[in-house]
Amino acid sequence: MLGPPPGAELQPLVSRLAGERRLHGMCQTTPRGVVVEVEGEPAQLDEFRAALERQRPAQAVVEAIERERFDRVVAPFRARNEPGAWHASTEAKPDLVLCESCRGELFDPNNRRYRYPFINCAHCGPRSSIVDRLPYTRANTSMRGFSMCHACQREYHDPLDRRYHAEPNACPVCGPHVALWDAAGVVVAERNSALTAAANAIRAGRIMAVKSPGGFRLAVDATDEAAVLRLRARQHGDDTPFIVMCPDFEFVQMCARFGADEARLLASIYAPIVLVDPRLDHPEALAPSVLGGSRQLGVMLPSTPLQVLLMRDLRRPIALTSSPRPGELPCVDDREVVARFGGIADGFLVHNRPVLHPLHDSVVRVFGGAGSSASAAVDVSPVA
Repeated sequence: MLGPPPGAELQPLVSRLAGERRLHGMCQTTPRGVVVEVEGEPAQLDEFRAALERQRPAQAVVEAIERERFDRVVAPFRARNEPGAWHASTEAKPDLVLCESCRGELFDPNNRRYRYPFINCAHCGPRSSIVDRLPYTRANTSMRGFSMCHACQREYHDPLDRRYHAEPNACPVCGPHVALWDAAGVVVAERNSALTAAANAIRAGRIMAVKSPGGFRLAVDATDEAAVLRLRARQHGDDTPFIVMCPDFEFVQMCARFGADEARLLASIYAPIVLVDPRLDHPEALAPSVLGGSRQLGVMLPSTPLQVLLMRDLRRPIALTSSPRPGELPCVDDREVVARFGGIADGFLVHNRPVLHPLHDSVVRVFGGAGSSASAAVDVSPVA
């Protein structure tokens, strides 16, 4: 018995592993999780189990394993599902960080999703940030306005494909796309050109409002003291600490001191903000005003494909805040963002997939000495 994620996310892997070893049996999705029955020689079963443990999605949990002898039934491996089992969960699952398979496609010039900011599969991508009601089906998410092209439909309906029943499945032909607006809300670039132009604007010291899964975030070059001070001045001098998003671990090491537990949290599939000690011996790596009135630094790594692309183009950390002024909820509406961020943002990196709810990232801090795994996660409204 395998616990969540839903069977749609596990069936392609289970079916492939069983088929490679010519095992018989079935994979059944139930409201509780996935039940896998495999028939074969003991050595084959041991190999299957080991491969499943190695390759299972990080969010999947093996809850129970039972083994028994019986007369072998020669039948092809098949997938089977209880009615409604795909979407029986009564809770919205959290968004998952871009997986390595999708990351490889994202930077493969020969892939049809090359540099596509909304690439995802059954093992990564948006969940709770795009759903407005249960059950979790495409029709109940902000993807309902995008009809899948034939190529995406083939993936979605193929039990051996890792995009099998991936509800946000899309590509540049049929899915959302990004655009860059100027301070007045006029479109100045679209698609990949918008990403490149936004990165250039941040590098030049401009303040950009970037549309994220939970709403718009103000972004500025975290190494540019003048740009950070300009953002604080436009926010009326508030000293709330900014969150810093780093392109990769190399930049985190330049900005902060952290241990193995913090590193593990930063690299986790949920990509939280992790509170760490700033490195004051490398002042050139971070503008001093990023910290505001705080002694600790909140850092995170890019988790969405849009963030990964933006940070790859920038190659420097950015300081983020989720509201134009302290105490306000993040803005989620494209029609309101120019008015709410007027006089603060120099431009807007937007996209046409609606944000349904204002959301904040989890903020995590490790307590205890080196090697301690104790932590606490809280939602912090001023930073997201």
